[in-house]
Amino acid sequence: MALTAAHESGVSGKADLGFRVQGFRSERNMKIRSMILFVVAGMVLCCIDSASASPTLNIPQTWTGTSLNGWTNSAGEVVQDNPGTGGNTGGGSDGYMRILFPDQGGFPQAQEDTVYSAEVADSGDYQQYYAALQISFDFLAQNYAPASPALYFQSSVGGSDIWMHSFDYAAASVGSWEEFVVSFNYNPSTWVSQGGGDATAFYNALSAVDWVGINLSRNLDDSGDQYYGIDNWRYSVPEPGSMCMLGVALGSLAVTLRKRKKKEPSDDGTTDPQAPIVPM
Repeated sequence: MALTAAHESGVSGKADLGFRVQGFRSERNMKIRSMILFVVAGMVLCCIDSASASPTLNIPQTWTGTSLNGWTNSAGEVVQDNPGTGGNTGGGSDGYMRILFPDQGGFPQAQEDTVYSAEVADSGDYQQYYAALQISFDFLAQNYAPASPALYFQSSVGGSDIWMHSFDYAAASVGSWEEFVVSFNYNPSTWVSQGGGDATAFYNALSAVDWVGINLSRNLDDSGDQYYGIDNWRYSVPEPGSMCMLGVALGSLAVTLRKRKKKEPSDDGTTDPQAPIVPM
C-alpha cells in the first residue's frame, strides 16, 4: 500500500510538473505570437500612413482629357495647355501638359519658364522618403531640344530656396518621348540650390516642399514656336529593404522555435514533442 501510495504520489507530482511545464510553454508561445502580431500590425500601419502621405506615391499624372491637374507656369508669355491627345500612354483622350514658347518674330531672345504644381499630391513632406524617393516623367521636345532643362523644387525651409536637378534631352531625341528618373539621393554634382545649400540644407528642405516642376529655356537656334510636353509624372519609392529583412527575421524566428521545440526533452526524458507528458 505504501509503495502504491508513493507511486501514485510520484505520478501525481510528475503530472502536476508536466502540466506546469506545458502551461509555461503555452504562455511563452502566446507571448511570441503576440510579439509577431504586434510587428506585423506596425508594418501595416506604416504602409497605411505612407499611402495617405504627400506626395502621392505610385499614381501617375497622365493629364487625361484637357485638364492641367492644377499645374501652372511662371512666365505669362509662355502658353501652357493640354491638347487632349498625343500623350505617351495611348488612347483617344490621352492628353499631356504642353508648353509653347511662341514665335518671337525673327530674332530669338532668351526666354525661360517653370511649369509647376503646388497641389497636395505634389507638395508636402518629402523627407519621410528622402534618398529612396524618385520622380519619373516622360518629356517631349516637338521641334527643338530645350536649353538647360531641369527639375525644380522650392521649400519653405531655408528662405524659400529653389533646388535644381538637370536632365539631358538630346537633340537626336527631338520628336520622341523620353523617360527620365530623378532621385532625391543628394549628390552635390546633380542637386544644386540657388542659395548654395549643402547636404544638410537639402535634407531640411525636403521636410516642407512648396512646389515641384520643370524649368525650361528657349533654344536660341530658332525664334519660332517651340513645343514641349510632359506626361506620366510619378512619385515612387522602391520596396524598402528593411521590410524584406524583417520578413527574413520573422521566418528565422519561426524556424528557430520549431527546432527548439523538437530538441526540448519531454517530461518522460524523450525528445519527441508528441510524447505524453504523464506516463501511463
